[in-house]
Amino acid sequence: MSKAKIGILGGTFDPPHFAHLVIAQEVMERLDLDQVWFIPSFIPPHKRYNSVTSPRHRVQMLKLALAKSKKFKISALELKRKGISYTVDTLRELSLIKPGKKLYLILGSDNLKVLPDWKSPREIFRLARVVLVKRPGSSFSPANSWVKKAVTLEVPLLEISSSQIREKVMEISSSQIREKV
Repeated sequence: MSKAKIGILGGTFDPPHFAHLVIAQEVMERLDLDQVWFIPSFIPPHKRYNSVTSPRHRVQMLKLALAKSKKFKISALELKRKGISYTVDTLRELSLIKPGKKLYLILGSDNLKVLPDWKSPREIFRLARVVLVKRPGSSFSPANSWVKKAVTLEVPLLEISSSQIREKVMEISSSQIREKV
């Protein structure tokens, strides 16, 4: 019997959006994964903490977004750990608590630029099969040593990000406030 294959999709998920779901579904189907676990970060190492919605609200948004898929799960691992959420720490912990699982770390290709700056990037590749998903405006350079070690996929993507959604909400909220004043 082969090991269960689990996709790991970490992020702030502030808010989660349709592109997260498309990426998870496409990677799951193409790599024949058994599940995809969405792991919201407690404190993302690359973002100001005060700019992130509370963990409780982000988990609630994820529950709503993932409600229709039995193969998408939410793991509160990083939220329970508290502190800065480093990918390698999460993979180490998952390897200990789920030793019979084969982990697939799903990353946007835009992470290639900053991957050398991550905590223990080589160990990340040892603990999980890294799956790079091509994002709009990015490319895979075959000369990049990280690309050679990863599975690379192009999936139909929506050109949207959580920060764009937050900006639009702020624009709408600001205009509604101005109208009422």
